[in-house]
Amino acid sequence: MPQRTYTSARPVVSLNLTPRILGILGSAALLAVGVLYAFAIRPGTGDLAPPGPVKLIGVSAWGRLSPSSEVISLVPAANSDGARVESLLVQEGDEVTAGQPVAILATSARREAALRESQARLEVARARLEQVKQGSERNDIRAQESVVRRLEFDLDNTRRQFHRIDGLFKRGASTDEERDNSEWKLRQNESLLDQSRAQLDRLKVVRPADLLVAEAEVAQAQAAVRVAEEDLAATKVSSPFGGVVLRIHTRPGQRIAEEGIVDLGATQEMHAVAEVYEEDIGRVRTGMKATVRVPGLDWQGTGEVISMSRVVSRKVIFSNDPVADTDARVVETRIRLQPDDSKKVSLLSNARVEVVIDAP
Repeated sequence: MPQRTYTSARPVVSLNLTPRILGILGSAALLAVGVLYAFAIRPGTGDLAPPGPVKLIGVSAWGRLSPSSEVISLVPAANSDGARVESLLVQEGDEVTAGQPVAILATSARREAALRESQARLEVARARLEQVKQGSERNDIRAQESVVRRLEFDLDNTRRQFHRIDGLFKRGASTDEERDNSEWKLRQNESLLDQSRAQLDRLKVVRPADLLVAEAEVAQAQAAVRVAEEDLAATKVSSPFGGVVLRIHTRPGQRIAEEGIVDLGATQEMHAVAEVYEEDIGRVRTGMKATVRVPGLDWQGTGEVISMSRVVSRKVIFSNDPVADTDARVVETRIRLQPDDSKKVSLLSNARVEVVIDAP
């Protein structure tokens, strides 16, 4: 009997696994095992344990070194009339105290002369006031006093003459006419004396209107002296605080530069001003410790957060990363360096630093 042959209708697939495919499958298996191992399996339940909280490691920011006072530029008062510097009293690196003169402007001599003139005008006004308080001219008063003394002498003589004639009249030795003439002369001399005494009193009396005018002239002269003193003081540029002269912009003989005359800073205490990103500032508190490092220098110091700006501003200090976010919003945070670290970086004002704040 012939042997029958059966053919299956379903195609037969041949698994031809090359070494490359086997390697890929093995890597996938290892990756799956790693994922399962990353999620801890609770014993006895078979459930995956939830991942733990992410632990943040501080707040990083770029910043700059700054004196505690910031770096300020000394400029003269607004009424300096664009003067030039006559003499410079300091050099770069000099330490200055609060109120110490730093420079003298060329307008000093002219304004000193104006002050002396105003002081002389004040003396004249004061003399005028004293004259008004004393009354009229002393010569006029002395002349009137002489008139009063002469009239007093005449009155005494007239009074004695009247008493003599009156006595004779009572004894019948004088006529009525002689007595009347003597009495009339007596009354006339009394009237003249009263008038002269009144004139003398008027010369000695100070009139209120004259006194007010003289006092106003004194006040005006005093105000002029104060203005002249302020103008003279404006020609002397002084340091507002104790610090160090960091840079000189204007030398003697030059007109004052736009940058001012000198730059000052209180470098006895140095700070790091960090630009903390707006989204990180909520994690920062005053009193937190911070690490400060100057890139490119073998220096690292520590400090403490002492203040945070109340204004959110744009970032102005950038790293060397070309893809850094130049429009980032930041909050300036001031960190006071330790005293030993301040001394080491006192000559590095405005140097760029890396800051890490120990924030949770």
